[in-house]
Amino acid sequence: MSFPFFVYKTESSIVEVDNSIVLGIDHGIDNWLTCVSNAGTSFIVDGLHIKSLNQWYNKTISKIKEGKAQGFWSNRLAAITEKRNRQMRDAVNKAARIVINHWFNDLICNPSTIKDVPAFDTQVNQLSIP
Repeated sequence: MSFPFFVYKTESSIVEVDNSIVLGIDHGIDNWLTCVSNAGTSFIVDGLHIKSLNQWYNKTISKIKEGKAQGFWSNRLAAITEKRNRQMRDAVNKAARIVINHWFNDLICNPSTIKDVPAFDTQVNQLSIP
């Protein structure tokens, strides 16, 4: 299954970045992402749901392949794999959105952390596909 990608041409603008504000991200397993900034904010993205999805996937695949030849593959295995891949893609997108929202809302747009930053457009051109 393929997914469409849309590219939009927009005018780029130069934004001065305050390099004194940083966000450190440590990836793990139970705590998928642990993020800490030098502005005094932190948060954790839980990874137990991802572990649970992988455990379900591995268990289901092993049950189906039990007693079959080593290279066995079927439409059912393909469907289960596709479902798991969609769930993982969704989880990664949601985690990225959490990190980006934290960055923009708590670090960049916080009045106490802005230092002579020119106005910039935070609107992103997106097309939602159901």
